[in-house]
Amino acid sequence: MKLMYTINFFGKEVSGVQKKILSQVMNLNKLGVQSVIYSLTGINDNSPPVPFVNKMIIPDLECQSPKSFFAKLKRIRVRDNSISTIIEMSHTDEILYTRMLSPSRITSRILKNPRKCKIIIEYQSIEPNESRLDGDYISLFYDFLYGDDIRKYTDGIVGVTDEITNYEVSRSGDPGKPHITIGNGFNVDSVNVRRLVPFVGEDLHLLCVANVSRWHGLDRLIQGMGTYRGPTRVTLHIAGDGSELSL
Repeated sequence: MKLMYTINFFGKEVSGVQKKILSQVMNLNKLGVQSVIYSLTGINDNSPPVPFVNKMIIPDLECQSPKSFFAKLKRIRVRDNSISTIIEMSHTDEILYTRMLSPSRITSRILKNPRKCKIIIEYQSIEPNESRLDGDYISLFYDFLYGDDIRKYTDGIVGVTDEITNYEVSRSGDPGKPHITIGNGFNVDSVNVRRLVPFVGEDLHLLCVANVSRWHGLDRLIQGMGTYRGPTRVTLHIAGDGSELSL
């Protein structure tokens, strides 16, 4: 059996998400499951090679996130056609594993048509809620048109929380569809075990290391710190970058 993990762009700096994917693929190979990552990338991508990653150079795929409506539609079409190519090249003993396969006319057709490989989709959020929050009405529209097909005709579902998994399975219309919840994590061998610092109750320092995004919930933590009236001084340290830091 071979697992083919598809993702958009492994850049010059490996992100936290990419580290998670690399850890998953590395450990699957250790367990005897031949696994490889297909990085869908543009012709102007000059990032260095990464273990387990095969670059699929797609001339029409821009490495930068598109801004205009028509550029976003083109990106969806080009990416979905590339995934279709991978599926057409697949064999019966292979599994295509992809993160949140975006609903579209092309992906709906791909999943409905006979194919040799199995397709497993991993979900990190309840996409319609996230699209509304981000004002991404293009994705919301496509999910309305084709979202049920994506859940119905896939061979299995992986969610990072039980809430997400249950939602995606319910959208599939088949409560018996193969599914599992696998929480986000990291390779524990990549960091040293820290020594516990004694806490005497006077100062509590919290550290967030992340590409700070809305779904990390730091606003809720800060709100809680604002209402806290206990004797301990609480300080929040943020290490990283991200869109939310400018707000």
